[in-house]
Amino acid sequence: MNLTGYLSALNEISEMVPVDLSGSLRDALHEHLQTCRARGVALASANDDQYREMAVTMDGLPSHALIDEATSLLRRTPPPAEPSSATVTAEDLAQRFRTALANYDLPDWNVQVSLDMSSRASVNGPLKRMRIRADATFTACEANRLLVQEVGGHVLHWANASRQHQPLAFVALGSAVATEEGLALWAETKMQRLDTSALRTYAARVIAVDQAQTSGILTIAAGLQQHIGQPAAVDIAIRVKRGLSNPNNNGGLTNDCGYLGGLRRIEKLASTNNHGLELLQGVKWSTEHLSLALELHAEGELKRPELHHDSTALNIFNA
Repeated sequence: MNLTGYLSALNEISEMVPVDLSGSLRDALHEHLQTCRARGVALASANDDQYREMAVTMDGLPSHALIDEATSLLRRTPPPAEPSSATVTAEDLAQRFRTALANYDLPDWNVQVSLDMSSRASVNGPLKRMRIRADATFTACEANRLLVQEVGGHVLHWANASRQHQPLAFVALGSAVATEEGLALWAETKMQRLDTSALRTYAARVIAVDQAQTSGILTIAAGLQQHIGQPAAVDIAIRVKRGLSNPNNNGGLTNDCGYLGGLRRIEKLASTNNHGLELLQGVKWSTEHLSLALELHAEGELKRPELHHDSTALNIFNA
């Protein structure tokens, strides 16, 4: 990593911030740039202690309540029934993604099928790109869930943010991962696509983030195996230790607790501030910046999101 060039680019961006930018928004942007600087320094240092501190600063740690809920989900929720045959190929799902994008009139987005990826599906908003792992297969239910999560959750979120009057709506301000993933899972819940198997996976990720602070990769995988099976346990242990020079050292990425934690945060917001929830679907900001979104909406700088979840537009099949 060219740290000097990276930091220089961040300084240039900081100098480009308009002097008349709203005070609260300017403060949020400068805080974001400071976080980017700290992340760059930590990544370039190859120092696992520094990397661990950076991860916690950026995405926090799961609360005791969230850890308790995750533990309860793994212990009390019965393992999912044997899945139906995984007959949907990567190319099949890619074509359904393309149809959904066309239904929402998003011609700038593209869908790629590639072996060069670890996850089964991903979204890159700045590149307007969706990817599916070429060797992956899916059940009909999984395909529907991914359409809701990846297109209905992530793609529509990016598209709505890009259509705002305020260009900084497109910048992930604050601890945005939990809000981003929480909104995507809330879409799944709203459209009745979040199944037991997926919920157990998100619970296991919370436990992994907690255990990673004091344990290495092998201990984490061994502890999760009894709840979710060996392949899934290994995958989650690898995820949480990404970025460390030695995966047996303490620490690792903490953003994986943002899936279940983010969902619970969004569910609470839906029950108390539906207007605020709607605005968050039109910006790439975390819930901690909700008051800023409300303020800018009142001033006319932010508008309500234009694109919404719809089973027909998302190309959902009966399964």
